[in-house]
Amino acid sequence: MPGFDLFGDPPAESAIELRDADRRLLVWSSGAGSSAHLLVATAGVRSADLWRWRLVPGDTYYGQADPAGSQELFHVLVGTLLLATDSEQMEVSAGSSARLRSDRPYSYAAAGKGPVEFVRTVALAR
Repeated sequence: MPGFDLFGDPPAESAIELRDADRRLLVWSSGAGSSAHLLVATAGVRSADLWRWRLVPGDTYYGQADPAGSQELFHVLVGTLLLATDSEQMEVSAGSSARLRSDRPYSYAAAGKGPVEFVRTVALAR
């Protein structure tokens, strides 16, 4: 999407742009307390996003397929994340990182008895 900016900001004149904690954008949440905040995204043509997620046990996020060749990167901060596609699933524990080919339906869930917190980067293929 040319010219698409999730934050509605004009293109930055500076080479470095700071996003304060209060500028994150709540994009998804559940009544049980799960949430997904968009922290920052590439300006102009959307090609990469950085997210902070929290999923509580019992909540699952179901994602739609991204464009062919797209990927998501994860780093788990607290708990254990369950990543799943129609053909495989993997648990990613705190301190570990993973890569998911997101050009297919997928899901995220908390795998343990407590919440999982993680950062996620979406890299959209063009």
